[in-house]
Amino acid sequence: MKLKETYGRAKSRRRESEVERAVSPVIGIILMIAVTVVIAVVVAAISYGLISVVTTTPRAALILEGCVAGGKI
Repeated sequence: MKLKETYGRAKSRRRESEVERAVSPVIGIILMIAVTVVIAVVVAAISYGLISVVTTTPRAALILEGCVAGGKI
């Protein structure tokens, strides 16, 4: 009788550990898919112009007063 109980307990422990080990890869895959979807949404939003990345270029103006075009100095 003890042999059956020991075998049954070992079998149930093995099942629990197998289930616990199987949960980790599933969570990892779900997280990888979630990260991939977020990256795809950000790239799509930037490419369609929903999120604008604006870089302004510096501008300069040169104003000359008292000069004549083509004149001699």
